[in-house]
Amino acid sequence: MEIIFFELNNWFSGRDYPNEEPFITWISERQLTKEDWVEENNLVVVCGPLDMSLNYCVTAPKEWVENNCPNLLSDDGYDYKVHVYSRGENKIVTEHRDYKDFLRFPEEGNEIPTGRWGMPFLPYIKSNVGVHWVDIENDYGIEDDEED
Repeated sequence: MEIIFFELNNWFSGRDYPNEEPFITWISERQLTKEDWVEENNLVVVCGPLDMSLNYCVTAPKEWVENNCPNLLSDDGYDYKVHVYSRGENKIVTEHRDYKDFLRFPEEGNEIPTGRWGMPFLPYIKSNVGVHWVDIENDYGIEDDEED
């Protein structure tokens, strides 16, 4: 089974998560923190605070990603607008983001990547399916189980 690792953050739509469905619902309704929903979808989610936001490191079977958020596997991108206030001037700036920017890949020699800010991903094993909360004060210390 091929496994996909992706990372989302609830801070800024467009930049930290795609501003489209299903991501809008996942973020606005905090789906990735709901144990029942995560277990029903057979996902492994590590989440925790990052400054004033919540960060999510998701480990999922490729088939699930293909069925639920296939854009992450595409070479496509999207534009989003940012309001910038600088030197007394208010501007609207268009930024570009590729869907694959949310994917995370292991570094050479590692089997499992880490997120942008060091938050871990957990291996995709049955005992890890569910929501795992981490605390930045705890250096993201999570026990790593053996594969099933």
